[in-house]
Amino acid sequence: MSRLNSLKFLLLHKLSKNSSKISKEIHTQIAYSLNISIIDEKFYIKWKVGSKNLETRVNERDFKFYVKSEFDQLSNRNQIDNNENNADKLVLDIIGKSIN
Repeated sequence: MSRLNSLKFLLLHKLSKNSSKISKEIHTQIAYSLNISIIDEKFYIKWKVGSKNLETRVNERDFKFYVKSEFDQLSNRNQIDNNENNADKLVLDIIGKSIN
């Protein structure tokens, strides 16, 4: 799975967990319009709510995803926790921008 798809999956998962903070209509609009790209080592996250095109960006290095390797690599539990925490903050930012 690519980093973009991994981040999108993580954000959609966190959005679902925070769905009680927004209306079902806004939740659906965010989920269906969420788009992520990488430009200059930043993740650009774009979505649409109503007629508003919204976006935010975060440093690519804020998220580290598993990369298949031929070499033995030890798993890093802190990496998973860090991704979860950063995704929580990012989803709250997305929700905040969507309801204002």
